[in-house]
Amino acid sequence: MASANVMKLRGGAAAAILAHDHRHDGRDVEYGNEHINKSLSGRNSVRYWKGVHDPTMTAQGEYKRLQDRVAEIDKKEPPKRIRKDRVTMVGFEVPVPEGLPQEQEGRFFSIAYKAFAKMCGGPANVSTMRIHRDEVHDYIDPATKDVKTSRVHAHCVGIPYVPGKGVNCKSWMTRAALRDLQADIDRQCRSELGVAFMDGSRQRSRGTVEDLKRLSAQAVTAQEARIAELDAQAVESTQAAQKAAKQAQEAQDTAIWAMSATEDAERLKYQLDRIADQVDHARRRAALQDELRAWLTRKYPEVVEEYDRYVERTADIARRARQSLDDLER
Repeated sequence: MASANVMKLRGGAAAAILAHDHRHDGRDVEYGNEHINKSLSGRNSVRYWKGVHDPTMTAQGEYKRLQDRVAEIDKKEPPKRIRKDRVTMVGFEVPVPEGLPQEQEGRFFSIAYKAFAKMCGGPANVSTMRIHRDEVHDYIDPATKDVKTSRVHAHCVGIPYVPGKGVNCKSWMTRAALRDLQADIDRQCRSELGVAFMDGSRQRSRGTVEDLKRLSAQAVTAQEARIAELDAQAVESTQAAQKAAKQAQEAQDTAIWAMSATEDAERLKYQLDRIADQVDHARRRAALQDELRAWLTRKYPEVVEEYDRYVERTADIARRARQSLDDLER
């Protein structure tokens, strides 16, 4: 289910968010986010209100304008008391609905932008909206472990203004208000775009784009750890098969001079029985590679090739060992 994420911005978080939002303003910088494709940054765009916003303003300029706006509101509607942890700005992040045609993305973000500005008390109480098309990438869904592609999304920073209470995030960020925001966007999407913003699945959002990246990275790390474990097991199975082959060869060499003596023949039979057990054990280990094959074929094809060679050697060892037993019994 698509949903808009609204978050409190404490301390310098608002300035950091705006700096991230404004990264497509022409600056030639290196980004810590590995999922940002600089070759696509030229496709990023801005939504703003004429006469209210300056779309060319820097992140620092927008932050200063919002700070000045908070001070202006405080003069008209001063808070009863100012707490040390007072929240004066909030972040808004929204992805396009699943299945929305690319040509309708601009209209969707206008709908979402207007809904958020309305919730904040008007265009003067929000920053410009920055649409990011350079972060679309494949990721592992932390819930389903499926590989999915992220969606185009947008960011905006606002002031939690409540008529009669001024800048008051506690009164502004209520469940009812957040629910109404989602419903407002969904209603307009259905009527104007013919798509649902909220699809009725009731699947809760897993947080912001950054949260999803973090969870996806954790899922990738877990998969890589599992692959490493399976790699070690595959190597161990291969070594066991090689050891069994060597012992089988040694047993066959011993059989050449031991076949004339009954005592030696019994000892050789005992050795071959042990080898047969080892071969069976190696086969059981090799069965584990059936489970791993889908992983290893994609990431480590050389391990799969070693596995195939191992199966051929094991079958040949078994045939020769059984032939030696038959010769002894004759």
